[in-house]
Amino acid sequence: MKNIKSGEIWYISFDPSIGAEIQKTRPALVISSNIYNMASQTVFVVPLTSVIPKKERSIFYVKVKSDKTSQLSVDSYANVSQFRAVAKQRFHKKIGNFNSKIKEDILKKFMTIVDFDVLQLRYF
Repeated sequence: MKNIKSGEIWYISFDPSIGAEIQKTRPALVISSNIYNMASQTVFVVPLTSVIPKKERSIFYVKVKSDKTSQLSVDSYANVSQFRAVAKQRFHKKIGNFNSKIKEDILKKFMTIVDFDVLQLRYF
């Protein structure tokens, strides 16, 4: 079994996909916690694209620079609107890592997408 950790970047196969779902084998950021990743057969990821997002869609993306840490060949963009759980069998090869600031930015954008306001959280 693969040892997949939060903060890593992996090549993942997203095919087969349907409709507007992201396609092909591409890098993705591992967002789920290490505890979840060890206990589950799936891992939460955000896929990357090298296509610069259009201004009106840029609120759904977080830039990930090509550097020694990420080991990406080009600057890329985490497409937060494609956040998903994927089976560990879809993981091919670890590429590099990303920092906690990127994860924080992704989670903020995700909370916007799902209209989650931590200040309005109510316990039932």
